[in-house]
Amino acid sequence: MSGIRGTKHLRYIFYRMGFSDKDMVAPSGGMHWEEHILKDQALVEDPKLLRYVELYAKDEDAFFRDYAASHKKLSELCFISPSRLALKFAVGVLVTATVAILSHYYEVHRRFFE
Repeated sequence: MSGIRGTKHLRYIFYRMGFSDKDMVAPSGGMHWEEHILKDQALVEDPKLLRYVELYAKDEDAFFRDYAASHKKLSELCFISPSRLALKFAVGVLVTATVAILSHYYEVHRRFFE
């Protein structure tokens, strides 16, 4: 598989999660390069990605800034904030209570009109 084909696959994965080319390159700095040869090849064969590789090679501050931002995005993909979790719980309780009340009402109504 060529690096360009690898790039297409990488973009498919990253873009569908709302990530950019920069978000694809920055976290790679934290990987063990020898274990990710295909991704590395893709990073240097694709001109749009190579731009970031070269930037990070020259500017360590840019790398750490972008790495932190991209890593935060990746970390938050599956994170549910406490307020959202509380809201989901409250909605679940409300739906359960509504179903219980309607079931009780239906049963009383059915028995009354039999």
